[in-house]
Amino acid sequence: MVAVDLTEPMLRRGQGNVAAAGLTGRVDFTLGQAERLPFRDSCFDGLTFTYLFRYVDDPQATLEELARVVRPGGTVASLEFFVPPGPWWRGCWWLYTRDHPLPWHREVWEECGFVDVGARVMSLGGGLVMWGTRSVA
Repeated sequence: MVAVDLTEPMLRRGQGNVAAAGLTGRVDFTLGQAERLPFRDSCFDGLTFTYLFRYVDDPQATLEELARVVRPGGTVASLEFFVPPGPWWRGCWWLYTRDHPLPWHREVWEECGFVDVGARVMSLGGGLVMWGTRSVA
């Protein structure tokens, strides 16, 4: 099994999770980008990814690259955010994804010692990206 991530901190976290589950040695961790995978054609029997398309510039080209590394007949599965089409379910989704307003998030970040806090609501409100700098003082 191979896990790929764009950042070393996420790979280290994954390694820690695997070790905590007692599965050390069963997963290889590779630094890479989904748009340019460092693997040969058709080298995997299956592939899964979660919440990837929101992080790439060209989702179709990314999926083409993912397909490149899966053998013919192999399985690909994904989990992404999606806005329900029906008004009742869309309303429930809205309530579920907005348990705290944006000012609350900003306040918590600042209370935890971050400065220059920024935020961006993503995926039609299904995601919130925040950033900040930990205060030196």
